[in-house]
Amino acid sequence: MYTFQELRDTGSKHKGLVITGGIGFGKTAIVDVLMEYSCFGSARTQLVQPAADSSEHNGKGRPPNGGANSAGNSSSCSQSAHSITHNYDSLKSITSHIVALHICQADNNITCMVPEFIHSIAAYMANSPQLEAYKEMLLQEPQIQNALCIRNCIQNPSSAFITGILEPLCELKTSGRITADFCVIVIDSLNEAEFHKPDYGDTIASFLTKHISKFPAWLKVIVTVRSMLQDLTKFLPFHAISLDKLVASENIQADVTGYINLRIDGSTQICNNIALNSKLDATTQSKFCSHVQMLSRGCLLYCKILLDLIEQGHLVVKSSNYKILPINLSEIFLLQFNLKFPTIRSFEKASPILNICLASLYPLTGEEIYETLNSGFMYRFIEWDDFVQRMSTLAGFLNLRLDGTYMYFHPAFREWLIRRDDNESPKFLCDLR
Repeated sequence: MYTFQELRDTGSKHKGLVITGGIGFGKTAIVDVLMEYSCFGSARTQLVQPAADSSEHNGKGRPPNGGANSAGNSSSCSQSAHSITHNYDSLKSITSHIVALHICQADNNITCMVPEFIHSIAAYMANSPQLEAYKEMLLQEPQIQNALCIRNCIQNPSSAFITGILEPLCELKTSGRITADFCVIVIDSLNEAEFHKPDYGDTIASFLTKHISKFPAWLKVIVTVRSMLQDLTKFLPFHAISLDKLVASENIQADVTGYINLRIDGSTQICNNIALNSKLDATTQSKFCSHVQMLSRGCLLYCKILLDLIEQGHLVVKSSNYKILPINLSEIFLLQFNLKFPTIRSFEKASPILNICLASLYPLTGEEIYETLNSGFMYRFIEWDDFVQRMSTLAGFLNLRLDGTYMYFHPAFREWLIRRDDNESPKFLCDLR
């Protein structure tokens, strides 16, 4: 993805970077990749330069752009291999400098609070190999640990941040105990934290704005924010990278096209379900790809779910006008729910669970959802086996996390359950009350 190249090329030149994009445009996906290949992820040992002549990187060894036509294949493969190598080099260059991460999630309120943000950043830094000296200082100087205790982070977050993080880092850098040219903090979804804006005090965005001038020049920040709320970062001296300027950016068009072609080339089911007259030639694939790219407007989540539905056989293209395809995420989710809940009764069984998870300020375990569900009954209660069956119908929409709690698979879906535009169907709307 070109974004990694731009992050590498501009990251060290600026105080920070802000990645903007619409919902589902890949902001969190970029953060996921950055963290997966950082010292905190499991993929660091896998980050090796790919072999330029290996067909395995293209799934089944088919040509990267249209499985039916191999004309000019040698040249395109050479260019593709060079692009992959360049992206890997860019990715390695960025991830080797990451020392901390914080992800804001509207349905997990504690992640949207400044005290938890400070506590989280300090904890990551203490476990970063690049900042081993910071960990040693924390162990040797109890007053710094005390400054970072959650009580102090709540009572005086500014003091906790400066005394517990910024000042120790500056001291260690000056003394030569931190040798890295620069380090990077990654903060995802600043806009999500605005859902829990306090009556008094800062949001994470305003807190960062107030303190960015105190950051040492070698400590960089990468943040992501939704385009419609990018004013949250307008006072941050950051270089901006936009993901949703599809028409103006050839790089974004190439990313979307590349993803669609990759899915087609790697799936016989997709090939069969978009083929006209049982044949998928290069012209048909190119036309389909262009149409999906146009409908997506750069939204990779739309592309992913649409191609999933085609691969599963829920959508089969029967004509070249593609009228059967949903035109936006709202129609995608509506189609998924129509398939999942063909009757009103089937949805009524699942909707209370959706409402509970929407109303909760934090992720709930299955037991907590079950108890909350039954708290509204006085005489007849839902049996556990019945509850498990209802939960199973929501698999893929409610994801089980490692800590045993459930969260919606994407903020776009969560928002679709809560509200719709005037021109959209109100079917399956949920009630948080």
